[in-house]
Amino acid sequence: IEAIAVDRRLSLAGEVPGYAIVNLNLLADRILPGLDLSLGIQNLFAQKYADPGGVEHVQDSLRRDGRTAMLRATLSF
Repeated sequence: IEAIAVDRRLSLAGEVPGYAIVNLNLLADRILPGLDLSLGIQNLFAQKYADPGGVEHVQDSLRRDGRTAMLRATLSF
């Protein structure tokens, strides 16, 4: 489990609120001979948050992804 907290930050037009997100990563080694599995869920609780944009962006703040998941299977032989 990973927790990330970011305080509020200045943007070009004011301020972007702070946020806290939780990521979860699970690993199962050797499920079968030579087979490893991993599951990662980023932003586990689907927190809505944004980062400040720069002068090159039209938006003042850039909305970040909601919950995302990744499943990986690795086969070694």
